[in-house]
Amino acid sequence: MRGPPARPGLRRSRTRSARCRRRPGPARRTARPPARRQLREFLAGHPGIGPAEPAGPAKEPRPDPWPRINPTDLAEVRAVRTTVRTVLEEAATDPAGTAVLINDGLRRSRATLALRNDHDRWWTEAVSDTDRCSAHLAATTLSALASVIAALGPARLGMCAGQACRGTFVDLSRNGSKQFCTRTCAHRASVAAYRSRGGRRRASPAPSSATADPPHDRR
Repeated sequence: MRGPPARPGLRRSRTRSARCRRRPGPARRTARPPARRQLREFLAGHPGIGPAEPAGPAKEPRPDPWPRINPTDLAEVRAVRTTVRTVLEEAATDPAGTAVLINDGLRRSRATLALRNDHDRWWTEAVSDTDRCSAHLAATTLSALASVIAALGPARLGMCAGQACRGTFVDLSRNGSKQFCTRTCAHRASVAAYRSRGGRRRASPAPSSATADPPHDRR
């Protein structure tokens, strides 16, 4: 004799739970590849970051210097990003410590100057003689920040004054009065200040007739 038939709802729930057990979640498996892909796309969009080329006009496009990005590259680039942010945050308040940080990063990236040209235009770039993309990123960014400090002073590097904004900036203005990373943050700060002034005016009580100045006697 067969037992009573199973209830349809119970059968579906058991089937669904079995599928959940067999199918691993994709979150852990796909967390790292997108970050590596984003780094590769960033490097592809900045062709100047890479091994130095001999001086002379470019005749043919060079091959991709970063065909593969591995987890070690990603970890090293994140360390460079932390160093760059520390420089931007602390240059104005600790210029001596910032100089030590920049010099150490350039030394570890084995940065050297390369002379490049495009037709009649010549310039120098800091490059690295290693095959690590993090070293080339460090050489490019840290040398650029060092040039800004040498030309304009460490106070030109700073953090955005916008509320709840973690953005940083390099102030290349003439008077060195930059306070916000973008115009969006500057506009938000202006709107907040205007609303704050309006609120204070509404909150201040109007003078009563008892405390008002008496009218002048015209006699």
